[in-house]
Amino acid sequence: MGPIARFRRILLLFDPPNPDVIGQTIALARHHSAELAIMDIVDDFGGYQGLLPSTSSEELQAILRDARRAEISSVLEDLGSKPGEVEIKIGFGQPAVEIIREATRGNYDLVVKTAAGPYGLRGMLFGATGLKLIRKCPRPIWIVKPGTILYGPRVLAAVNVFSADEPHRELNRLIVDYAAHIAQTAGGSIDLLYCWQLQGETILSSGRTRLPSQELGRILKITESGHRRRLDEFITEFDVNRLSTRVHFIKGDPGQVIPSFATEHRIDVLVIGTIGRSGTSGLIIGNTAEKALNQLQCSVLALKPPGFVSPIQ
Repeated sequence: MGPIARFRRILLLFDPPNPDVIGQTIALARHHSAELAIMDIVDDFGGYQGLLPSTSSEELQAILRDARRAEISSVLEDLGSKPGEVEIKIGFGQPAVEIIREATRGNYDLVVKTAAGPYGLRGMLFGATGLKLIRKCPRPIWIVKPGTILYGPRVLAAVNVFSADEPHRELNRLIVDYAAHIAQTAGGSIDLLYCWQLQGETILSSGRTRLPSQELGRILKITESGHRRRLDEFITEFDVNRLSTRVHFIKGDPGQVIPSFATEHRIDVLVIGTIGRSGTSGLIIGNTAEKALNQLQCSVLALKPPGFVSPIQ
């Protein structure tokens, strides 16, 4: 089984405009012979209406649309983009909502956004736009940290193989496939990380509910063995070893282990799933993913399982 991450249609959010990310996304589209669209959102249309009171709403939208198109066209020209190579789209409304609608309507394989702010991903992901995209966009979201390489050689695939339901199994497979594609394209390598822990260990090791150390140790060994068995089954089932992957089995809270591992090993791109629970349209970002993303200093490709339906239509 080879990697399935082949992009045919890519959507790039032009906010904030970052020439490095735009140029790399153009190169990504060329590499895949994919169609590329850049979208900019006018999110304060009412404020513009106050500046030109005699202008109708339709006329003002046309003026703003032309101005934004001209700005984007100038950036593309400076980057050496060929005429017609990139489609320019201008939307009006809430940025996250309009991006999600366009991503769904246009059946895009990938949405790319620059991480905003000087503090890596923190300011972007937990602002209104970034958090909504991560939670509700049905397409893969690639959050790119400014100043980094889109296809970095050090790729971290964070999986959760303990849950045996189909959405989690498919999501884990996608994580490995996308990570393999990025690493192979960049001539790099993959670190596959699985974190395990005993739920309630703190309660069982202190206070009135404290267990004898020997009994707690026995439970920990049983728990570790169960997690290890699931990981071994996953590695065998999806032939992970074909990718020359370094597998890491670490005890601890994934929300803390993942960002620490990414920093220590100088990871360029983290590929992670954002499923928290299953349901027809109830798949949400999990607490683990949200906690980890809040501390990361690398780019992130966030995936949802097949069949995810966004609540934004």
